[in-house]
Amino acid sequence: MQIDNPMATVRAAVATEAIILDGARFKEVVARHPQLRAELKRESARLALVKQQIKALEAAFGELLRHEYQLATASKGLHTKMKRLQESMVWLMSRDRM
Repeated sequence: MQIDNPMATVRAAVATEAIILDGARFKEVVARHPQLRAELKRESARLALVKQQIKALEAAFGELLRHEYQLATASKGLHTKMKRLQESMVWLMSRDRM
């Protein structure tokens, strides 16, 4: 069977048999099987929750990266100030020995 307009492409990790149903036929099957409909609803809700959790984790990770960048920038600035202070101290110590 050839699909004119596939909605998704998948690759199975193990040997798999698949069937193809068009949208109308799929809706008919789901309408005739209330347990399947209930399971699909549960899985849909679970998927929505997982997507929400992923977004929250991405936001938290982004915030962590911003914080790390700020720390790295501040650390670099502090390192530069410390280096200048060390150079000044060396100059002062050298001047005092003269």
